[in-house]
Amino acid sequence: MKTFEVNIEKTKKGKPAGWEQSGETGSAHIWTGADGEKLRAYNIPRDGAPRQHALVPIEVGCWLINICPPPDSGRVNGSICKVTGLDMTNLKATVEVVATRFGGKWHGFNSYPHAIPEELLSAIVAATEKALCKDCRHAHYALHRKQTTTGGA
Repeated sequence: MKTFEVNIEKTKKGKPAGWEQSGETGSAHIWTGADGEKLRAYNIPRDGAPRQHALVPIEVGCWLINICPPPDSGRVNGSICKVTGLDMTNLKATVEVVATRFGGKWHGFNSYPHAIPEELLSAIVAATEKALCKDCRHAHYALHRKQTTTGGA
């Protein structure tokens, strides 16, 4: 499958992090843990930032869900990527695309040939909701510092 690099951040303590974000075009990026779990945010801007909504810790093995609904199509396109490397010098994460969605169907999953892993379903739903959220200014999947979870999502 295809690999590419995405921009990441470095926390004050030098740890790798990525933004849960949405763009003005209706796109969304959601990061999950290796098991699809929600990640506790280092930072959630209080001013309702128009693009970057939650800075979460990332590591090799995490998932990046990208969703981009084309205008007026009624179908959601996107990709599911696995983090395979981190370059803290250049602030880049290398991700492998393991599935893409186009034409109303998911295609791919090298190690999951039959279905989307169940642990990613809630993150995919959250990313889709975020992409469709008009003028989105809040996190849809990342945990606030005081929130708790029992795993999964």
